[in-house]
Amino acid sequence: MRHFEAAGLEPIPAPTRHKTGVEARDESSYWVPSAKALRMTERALYEYMGLVAARF
Repeated sequence: MRHFEAAGLEPIPAPTRHKTGVEARDESSYWVPSAKALRMTERALYEYMGLVAARF
C-alpha cells in the first residue's frame, strides 16, 4: 500500500485468496506434520520476506 501511496495513487485494500480454514482432524494426528501445513508455512515466510524487502 505504501508503494502505491508514494506514487500518488489512492489504493483500496481488498482481501484476496485467503488461505484459512482448518479441517477437522482427530487428536492423534494433530502433531503429525502435513504437506498442506508445510505449504502454508512456505507461503507465510515468502510474504514476510517480501514485506521485509519492501522496507529496504
